[in-house]
Amino acid sequence: MAEQHKVGERTIKRDAQFTTALDIIAQVLGEDLKHSILTRTAGLTKKDTLSVVRVGFELAIAFPEC
Repeated sequence: MAEQHKVGERTIKRDAQFTTALDIIAQVLGEDLKHSILTRTAGLTKKDTLSVVRVGFELAIAFPEC
């Protein structure tokens, strides 16, 4: 796929991670937030988006009763 789109393999992996993060955000927080991230009205970068999901998972592991 990387060759087909003339990008590096790492770009494909990062984009896949971002897509997964967006899907998780949509499931947990709603499609509206996902749309806001994609249209850049939420003020979150790709890095911010990945961090939000990562912190969410860390909190879920630390506090499974919540």
